[in-house]
Amino acid sequence: MAKSRRGRRPDKLRQQREAHSLTLEGAGEQLCEVVRAAGLTVPAANFQTLWQHEQGEVYPGPYYRRAYCLLYRR
Repeated sequence: MAKSRRGRRPDKLRQQREAHSLTLEGAGEQLCEVVRAAGLTVPAANFQTLWQHEQGEVYPGPYYRRAYCLLYRR
């Protein structure tokens, strides 16, 4: 079971990914590209990690949160 965090809505990650017509694999690839283009540290983004974030099994750390913001332009 996922740890509870105030304001945590892991379903929003899936909604954003689907709104951008991305698969988990495609989102992982684009996440790396966007972060690299911004000159930031590239997280080891793969479909398992993204799935865990979307399911609420793992809370994304600061690098992933920033990467998601860049990817989904938020």
